[in-house]
Amino acid sequence: GQNVLVQGLGPMFHSGFTGKTVVHDYRDTLSYDKAKGAAFIHGMQEEGIRLIGRGLWYLSAAHTPADIETALSAAQKVLQTMSKEYAI
Repeated sequence: GQNVLVQGLGPMFHSGFTGKTVVHDYRDTLSYDKAKGAAFIHGMQEEGIRLIGRGLWYLSAAHTPADIETALSAAQKVLQTMSKEYAI
């Protein structure tokens, strides 16, 4: 229920809250809802998942499928909590 865009190549990708379907350049990044992004990052950190403050995620060979599932479950929980605060 949130307008989150996830994009990137390989083991590093970005998540941000925008109505755009793709972000091409710096001007496009100005459409990100910074308050939602900060709330999401804070919520993820509260769940034990560290994201870079700009919304960057890093995956490596050290991450197991269980680690990825833990991160996805945390994201789902945080997004559900945010849906109560940031109804779209």
